Amino acid sequence: MLDLLDLPKLSALIMKDAGIGSATTSTLASSATFSHLKEFKIVDCSSMKTLLPHWLLPNLQNLEEIHVRACSQLVEILGAETSEVEEKGSDVLIKFHLPKLRELSFSELPNLKSICSKSGVMVCDSLQLIQVFGYCDKLKRIPPFVPLVGNGQPFAYAPPSLTIRSWKEWWELLEWDDHPNFKNVLRFNPFAG
Repeated sequence: MLDLLDLPKLSALIMKDAGIGSATTSTLASSATFSHLKEFKIVDCSSMKTLLPHWLLPNLQNLEEIHVRACSQLVEILGAETSEVEEKGSDVLIKFHLPKLRELSFSELPNLKSICSKSGVMVCDSLQLIQVFGYCDKLKRIPPFVPLVGNGQPFAYAPPSLTIRSWKEWWELLEWDDHPNFKNVLRFNPFAG
């Protein structure tokens, strides 16, 4: 478990050295970095803009829970660098693969706009719960979830076990850019109040 609390100057979970994590090199952070991490909690780390960069995800294959609260500058949870998106092309989807992720929980993130980059889709067959508490008003997009089928072609679907919990007002403001019927297949469980 990694529990980060009250680190206002923390701007990145792991700093990239020259070339590490860039789209032009295959050299990534050591594969042991965070390889056993199952639960990640971050609270009051106000300088971070992207929680987990795309290049770090291969190391997070055992991650089961992400809890984020009161990170005022956070814009996205899973992010791809602009150069990575440009190199792959604007119509290519970047896959954020977290096979064991079961729960995402967000609260007091006034600048959070998306769970993953607009060019990205989540591959999370184990995801059971997304909870969005107060002060996440800019979060208007739930990413498409895409499993890879036998022939390697992705298709949009929601993991069958996924439930989204939040306030009804937030749910009604969500945008469904590529998959207008996606909202109809998700289970929504509103908070009482």
